[in-house]
Amino acid sequence: MLTTGTPLDGFEAFRARTGDELVHAIDTNLSGRVMRARTSPELDAKANRYSLVTSELWYCAYGFPLRIQFPSGDYFRVQFPHRGNAVSHLESGAIGVGERHGCISNASASIDFGGDYQQVAWRVSRRELLAKLVTLTGGACKRTLTFDPVLDFSVEPARALPSLMRSLIECIALSSAPGRQLILAELEQALIVALLFGSDHSYRSLLDRVVSPAAKWQVARIEEYIEAHCHEAIGIEVLVALTGTSARSIYRAFKESRGYSPMQFAKLRRLQRARRLLMESAAGQSVTAVALTCGFTELSHFTRAFSRAFGEPPSAVLARRRSLG
Repeated sequence: MLTTGTPLDGFEAFRARTGDELVHAIDTNLSGRVMRARTSPELDAKANRYSLVTSELWYCAYGFPLRIQFPSGDYFRVQFPHRGNAVSHLESGAIGVGERHGCISNASASIDFGGDYQQVAWRVSRRELLAKLVTLTGGACKRTLTFDPVLDFSVEPARALPSLMRSLIECIALSSAPGRQLILAELEQALIVALLFGSDHSYRSLLDRVVSPAAKWQVARIEEYIEAHCHEAIGIEVLVALTGTSARSIYRAFKESRGYSPMQFAKLRRLQRARRLLMESAAGQSVTAVALTCGFTELSHFTRAFSRAFGEPPSAVLARRRSLG
């Protein structure tokens, strides 16, 4: 089960009380066609939807057995079971979806929903997955991207996928959380990376091969860039474009020559800048204002990271500065 409650609650896409309403809703919202159904006089079918930066999530609970045919399209569907069981019918055969198993397929598929089956379906574009592969490998990635449809969530490395999806859904529910949209964007990208590393696909060999570390000049250029832009959100795609190498080469070079990742380096520079601002703080300056200035959107996270780095909370540094006048 992904969450204890209803995933994506508060983001209703449709609700149907009759079979005709459901057929129309599925056709209009999901571009699907109901092929077979045994409707109930107490029908209460529903679906929730949430759009992320580059993909979208659907929660579906129909409450009775039915088969839906989905047409082809330029995206992949990743099924995360919430409860119950289903069977996805693909060109390669029938794939069972249940407690420990998901399914990844292109848009062309028919799905048999069990009477109690509920799922979160993640629709992510083929173009976005290929772009991330280019970032990770530095390759052209011009071949067709295909996946083995079976996702076994009980084994590594696919085990990370439900955990990340659970975190994403929980963050969506925190509508007033500081920095929520930035966190959601980061979790979406983490989920894309986890899918590529946690499944078998036509570019698996590129991800599995040993890569050479980035050159010293590339590491130096990245550090110079981070020094100048540490107060901004820095994505790995920017660093790849800056150096012309792959993300994996960058991370390997930093691990071997520095002992930390580029993002850890950026975080340290932001913390150092925050400490300097607190030590030079003008009257009325607050810890929250300094945290936001240095790119930290969540105060509790900033306080914990600052305390680990410098052995005291940011409030102590600010209080000492004020005591000196």
